[in-house]
Amino acid sequence: MKNINVILFLLLPFFLNAQVDFSTIGTTYSQDFQTFAGTSGSVPANWTNSYADYSPGGFYSNTGAYANANSNRALNQDGGGEYAIGAKIGASEGPMNLTLSCINTIPGTIITGLTIGWNAEQYSRGGRSTTLELVNNLSGSFSVPTLYVSSTGAGANLGAVNVSSFSVNYTGLNITPGSSFSLVWRITTGSPGGDGNNSHLGLDDVNISISTTSPLPVELTGFTGKIHQDNAASLAWQTASELNNSHFCIERSSDGLNFREIGNVNGAGTSFEFQDYSFTDENPLPGKNYYRLRQVDFDGNFEFSKIIMVEIDARPTTKLYPSLAADAINLELAAELEAAAELLIFDNMGRLVAKHIIEAGAITVQFPLAGFQAGQYVASLQGLGQVENFRFVKQ
Repeated sequence: MKNINVILFLLLPFFLNAQVDFSTIGTTYSQDFQTFAGTSGSVPANWTNSYADYSPGGFYSNTGAYANANSNRALNQDGGGEYAIGAKIGASEGPMNLTLSCINTIPGTIITGLTIGWNAEQYSRGGRSTTLELVNNLSGSFSVPTLYVSSTGAGANLGAVNVSSFSVNYTGLNITPGSSFSLVWRITTGSPGGDGNNSHLGLDDVNISISTTSPLPVELTGFTGKIHQDNAASLAWQTASELNNSHFCIERSSDGLNFREIGNVNGAGTSFEFQDYSFTDENPLPGKNYYRLRQVDFDGNFEFSKIIMVEIDARPTTKLYPSLAADAINLELAAELEAAAELLIFDNMGRLVAKHIIEAGAITVQFPLAGFQAGQYVASLQGLGQVENFRFVKQ
């Protein structure tokens, strides 16, 4: 499979009409919330929070001495323009979740790791300790979770924002193409005391970079074969994902070494859903048949599947004997005739010298050779839409 050097990574938009994408591996997504000027409608695309309103007053600005009168929905240091998304949250209101929704749309590529950095910004102090944490909600390994615990003390705005920087790494992830995931930061208040509702803790300057595997090849999850009652060989296979898959060539061998193509089946192009395929070999070889798939990309690159074997019982054949005859020849049919047939005998000049009708249901028939001159003859069995020829010599 050909490696893909340019990838696309989409963050699922909050309003389903915007997206943030990574154009190359290692590109970092960042959000400083400076565009979040304070109204609910200006929450950055792809972000949501679990509270649309906070009591008392319904706002979590920090303009003035614990003032909520500006109807802002962003943390702001005394109108100085440094914005963050967060909350002045009381214990009775429960935790607040700040969520960034994501989806992997990199064709054929698995996201295996995330490096995530952020700032915890504290705008005031109160008697209630408050934490900001990145929740470990993915199935990989998570570096030691980092909590930010706000200071306690007199209820007053801080003269300057108290900023603490953190980062964590996710490894061992298996976020396949088309899979959605979310990053969740949680703000939680601790035990009550003093002006605990005024801790004003916020999230800011989020940076996210991804690591990935190489693009996935066509991923076969099974390749099997079986025999039909008519001795046809039925092949079936399934793919879990495909990238630029043009078609499959079906190849057959009698010895497992030398293969030739006997058919092909179109692929699904690029797909991240299970695809089922089948092919029937109507005329397999007697005995052992070895099959493999040659998966071909649109650019001509190809890969082989494993080899499977399907064994066909030796088919009964029609026989004429003896080949050196004196008085008669015998015809032993492979199966009882379903309808009448003819046996025509020709001399070595191609002249018809005898004609015999073989009744339906016959299995073994003898034909006398009285009156035949010595020499070579061809006996031609004709019926049921087919012709079988046998040579014999009259002594």
